[in-house]
Amino acid sequence: MAIPERSTSKKQGENTFELQKSLDFAQSILDTVREPMLVLDGDLRVKMASRAFCRSFEVSAAETEGRLVYQLGNGQWNIPRLRLLLEEIIPQDSVFDDFQVEHDFPQVGCRVMLLNARRVWREDDQSDFILLAIEDITERHRAEAERRRVEEGLAKVNQALMKTTADLSRSNEDLARFAHVAAHDLKAPVNTIVTFTQMLTRLTGDVRSEQAQNHFVFIENAAQRLAALIKDLLHYSVIPEGPFPPESAQAQVACEAALASLDSAIRESAADVRCDVKAEVSVAVPMSLFAQLLQNLIGNAIRYRRKNIPPRVSVSAADQGNQWLFSVEDNGIGIEDQYLKTVFEPFRRLHGHEIPGSGIGLATCKRIVERAEGRIWATSRPREGSTFYFLLPKS
Repeated sequence: MAIPERSTSKKQGENTFELQKSLDFAQSILDTVREPMLVLDGDLRVKMASRAFCRSFEVSAAETEGRLVYQLGNGQWNIPRLRLLLEEIIPQDSVFDDFQVEHDFPQVGCRVMLLNARRVWREDDQSDFILLAIEDITERHRAEAERRRVEEGLAKVNQALMKTTADLSRSNEDLARFAHVAAHDLKAPVNTIVTFTQMLTRLTGDVRSEQAQNHFVFIENAAQRLAALIKDLLHYSVIPEGPFPPESAQAQVACEAALASLDSAIRESAADVRCDVKAEVSVAVPMSLFAQLLQNLIGNAIRYRRKNIPPRVSVSAADQGNQWLFSVEDNGIGIEDQYLKTVFEPFRRLHGHEIPGSGIGLATCKRIVERAEGRIWATSRPREGSTFYFLLPKS
């Protein structure tokens, strides 16, 4: 029995209407996705293009739908890696994620994209289609390239800095060795000058003139100053570069050693020196250098005393967590404010030859403290006294 022609047409119309509704629904879903997307049929022709695709690549839906994907934009999408994805990978695997493609489009410029594809089979009409999502990672790619460029630049700068630091370290070590050797070698001739000057003084006795006597005194004093300078330079040069090895020094023992070395100066000046440090105070500094540090500070306090006033020096230590804060306080001539920092520079002498000294003592103190990763500074009241503070790590 034949089906009436009107019924067939009606059914076809209904099917067409339902199909269009389905396509409109699918297009609505596609347009809500923020990434550019294409729906391709089995022949790789564009069935649908999302609004994001048209906006990103500056094309219209009319210019896109129904055309072979490779023909879009006058062949802009005829990309070898896209062909590899659609013609070789998808037919075998049906899915592919994060397939990176870089291409220079005439209209929108160079783009770096991640392609994600899915091959979907339709049971109702025994056909398949491909969902192609396109993520534009151009800015991210540029940022990563810039980051890599900056990191490479920083690595080169760091390498150059490391080389410069190594060169400076070698140079400092060479200078320290030179200073040590030079000072050591100068000791013998200077001592010889002092000895022979004293011998000549005794041999000539009363026969020398007053002028000759003054010359002998001048030579002897100059040689003794030079000997003291060489001695201080030797102390300065033996301080090692870099942090100290792990050692422990008790403050009480270091104070006793410092006072023993200064015994004659203390008795001559009638100085009152008190070391108020407890037995448990110990620092991560070699004992010889810690004693040298205290000896220099106490010796300076005695040397820079006020006339006719016996020097009074007090050494104390306060707990500062993982450090000890030491102070060496005196009642000497004091230091003007503008010189409180410069006194730690080598050969910096504020009183010329009025007060004996080499100008190395405080520089040696600073070098010892800084090698121990500590800090040293001073406060002062001119004509009343000074206090030198230094922080050292606990042992």
